[in-house]
Amino acid sequence: MRSRGGCFRAAGSVVLLLVALGIGFAVGALGEKGAAVPGLLAIGMWGFVALLEPLWVARGGVLLAATSEALGNVEVPGWEGGPSVSGLLWLAALGLASLHVLTGSNGLRLPQDLWPFLGFVVWASVRWASGPWDPEALKEILWFGLPVAVRLFTQVLLEKREGDADLVAARVERTVLFSGLVPVALYVVALTGGLAEMTWRGPRGELVGTGRGAPIFLLMCLGVALSVWRFGPNRRMAAFLSALYTASIFASLARTASFLALTAVMVALLAKARVRGVWALAAGAGIALATAAYAVSASPLLQNRFFWEVPTGGMGDLQSLKTAGRWRLWPAVLVSALEAPWFGHGLGTARKVAAGAFPETKDVTEYHPHNEWLQVFHDLGAVGVVFLLWAWGGVLLRVARRWASATSDVSQKRSMAATIACAAVVATSITGNTLHKPFAVGVAMLLVGISEYARSGRSRPDG
Repeated sequence: MRSRGGCFRAAGSVVLLLVALGIGFAVGALGEKGAAVPGLLAIGMWGFVALLEPLWVARGGVLLAATSEALGNVEVPGWEGGPSVSGLLWLAALGLASLHVLTGSNGLRLPQDLWPFLGFVVWASVRWASGPWDPEALKEILWFGLPVAVRLFTQVLLEKREGDADLVAARVERTVLFSGLVPVALYVVALTGGLAEMTWRGPRGELVGTGRGAPIFLLMCLGVALSVWRFGPNRRMAAFLSALYTASIFASLARTASFLALTAVMVALLAKARVRGVWALAAGAGIALATAAYAVSASPLLQNRFFWEVPTGGMGDLQSLKTAGRWRLWPAVLVSALEAPWFGHGLGTARKVAAGAFPETKDVTEYHPHNEWLQVFHDLGAVGVVFLLWAWGGVLLRVARRWASATSDVSQKRSMAATIACAAVVATSITGNTLHKPFAVGVAMLLVGISEYARSGRSRPDG
């Protein structure tokens, strides 16, 4: 007589077979659109599991961040003019995270460092409502509110598992640590498989997009790898990943990200000498700047990456610096911003001004100014800049000071990773659109939330 367990296994096999046949039938019946069925099924399964366990929301969000560059230009089949696959998945992840915040919290408190972020979102909403009214600008409020949502979700994630919050934090940390292998693998596959080409600005093509998102995400992974290398455990593996991620960032030819990667390495080396916190950031940036200046002056290859014209035996000047159009974008947006310096022109208006800076080369109606601080100044005025500086500057100083004062290796490790991540967001926002990139902001705030709960043998928040 067959055991009950054997009957269950047989029934399970029959169900799996029927599901597989159903998927095959759907793929065949829908033709070209059927190719999306397995992906939609996988997303649905992840969503179901993520509803039950918030850890899978965090893990899925990090892995989504790792593939954002590859999925950013992929349209949803049968949805012309709709969001990209990456955008749709980010909305789903944000919705799941918000659902866990609303249903899983028990007397949820707003962390002190989130009040400036909340004030920034409120001010942005007020300026949007007061005009000019632009439905597209609602997305700006969504991205500006992402730090609040992720930070609160991280709090719920760890409080819900109060007994083993350290274990949950370690799992998220490992997910970030190893997820950097995804964009590295995509670079290799795309470049060796002929799907992308290496240009003077870095990789361009399928799987790598414009090649600018992956280096920023790799900075987040590099911060975790360097902190694990410094404070353990698995220091050999962390050293290998640190070298791999640093080399990949350099190979991407992303100048700001490369400088920050060099800064992060210097910070880790200074941490070995027990220099921590704000002093480590400042000294690391100074050493990295001197090193980068010497490397550019000594290398014709690097000079050609930075300057259009290089005198024989010398370096190019600021006029010949390759800025990808920023020398035209920034003055145009700044002149317009000074016409309404206190309260700004309203959400979304900077993109329209930036689009007009290239009338002969770009047939677009909107274009990012490639400087978040300048864009906020134009759209939300000095009031918006104060809120933004208070928000991101405040959280950066908070995690840096926590790193400097921490006594346990766990607390130092996680505070160091959060410090590097926040510094990367703040710095890359000067030359890019990082505040509109959830794969950078989301992961950084996830690391900030984990650092708040770093423990030294106790199941309660540290610091």
